[in-house]
Amino acid sequence: MNDIIVRIAAAAFAIALLPGAPALAQERTTILSNAVTEPPSVQLSINGGKSEPVGLIGYGDVTVRPGRNTLTVRWETPIKRLDFRITSSTSPSNVKDVLIVRADAAHDARLRRAGSRTYTFTIPR
Repeated sequence: MNDIIVRIAAAAFAIALLPGAPALAQERTTILSNAVTEPPSVQLSINGGKSEPVGLIGYGDVTVRPGRNTLTVRWETPIKRLDFRITSSTSPSNVKDVLIVRADAAHDARLRRAGSRTYTFTIPR
């Protein structure tokens, strides 16, 4: 399932680069991907905006601003893993990781109870 979503996101980006496509091809694309299935109690918030359940985001474009940004992850029940990646690109050949979050409850006791974490990342200008 996740592989299908990644392919759809890549195809959408490639279409934006076709001649005659909107100016999106000139803009920076930022994608948030979640590599694990989380319970519905896990919520994401970018730059203090509205929290979204992880299941609604999965893989997809996120709106961020150039410069410093934050990703806040909240969970109401114990979780086993966090595995997020935010990438930024100006073209399909220029994709860079700007944030990688990997945490496992076997090594991080804070995941074994309700909590939250805020991560900072920078989108190049």
